[in-house]
Amino acid sequence: MTPGDVGGSARKRGTLLDYLDENDLECVPCSAADPAVPIVTVPVLPGWTRAAPETFPGALSVLLAPDLVCNGFMPNAVVLHGQLSGAADADRLLDAARGTSSQLPGWQEEESSDADFLGHRALFVSGIYDADPWMLASTTRFVVVESAGTQYLTQLTVTTVAEQTEALATDVMVINLGLEIRV
Repeated sequence: MTPGDVGGSARKRGTLLDYLDENDLECVPCSAADPAVPIVTVPVLPGWTRAAPETFPGALSVLLAPDLVCNGFMPNAVVLHGQLSGAADADRLLDAARGTSSQLPGWQEEESSDADFLGHRALFVSGIYDADPWMLASTTRFVVVESAGTQYLTQLTVTTVAEQTEALATDVMVINLGLEIRV
């Protein structure tokens, strides 16, 4: 999942892209090589590999699990990390992020939390959705990071085939809890 409008005509709430557009904001991808931005990392677990950046344009980091392919789908973890072009209301931004997830086809939310993460405003949401021919399980953590008067939006999404949820539960949990953001 990427920040954006994944909805159709039956929209219930705004998306992250809607929020950015309505507030004349951009989320510009950060480079891991830029020393001025917060450092964002996720652990690379056994069986997972770091993919080339061009695998997912705009991503800071992509992890793949090539030995865990199920029905042709490769489990993955994607980290997006961008600098906001202006000030955003963190709570409204995160509410819009929740709206983005809820508009995935057939979205069934299983868990959510708006507890801060590493001292930053955050949203964690997990659920399943239909990405024909698969039912996918997804966890996404959105974090609004404030550093030196600038806001950043970090998003970690881990996606597996729903039938792998139990088998990959530990990997998914470790990747999510292993997200580090150093300002």
